[in-house]
Amino acid sequence: MPSARAVGLVAGVVLDRALGDPSRFHPVAGFGCVASALERRLYADSRPRGAAFTLLLVGGAAGAAGIAQWAVSRRRPWLEAALVAGTTWAVLGGRTLGGEAGRVATLLTAGD
Repeated sequence: MPSARAVGLVAGVVLDRALGDPSRFHPVAGFGCVASALERRLYADSRPRGAAFTLLLVGGAAGAAGIAQWAVSRRRPWLEAALVAGTTWAVLGGRTLGGEAGRVATLLTAGD
């Protein structure tokens, strides 16, 4: 039997190919909004403030993922697969990036 993580990765790639990125409420765009708001309040041209800014953003995202992973670990493999699938779909963006690259290629071919 394949592992829940492997199933989740495959499912996330299939979701990306089938659905692409959402036009509203994209998780990565949400992270960008949080980063912008935090930057306005915290960031300054100093090493300690820059380190705090980075630690809060990266540590917050990694910590949330770690807690979610721990909460659903081996006891519920189907939930772990769903978590990995959702995360993979949210961060992959292959379908959307492929579409954008195609539009750029069309413009370049047309001499634009």
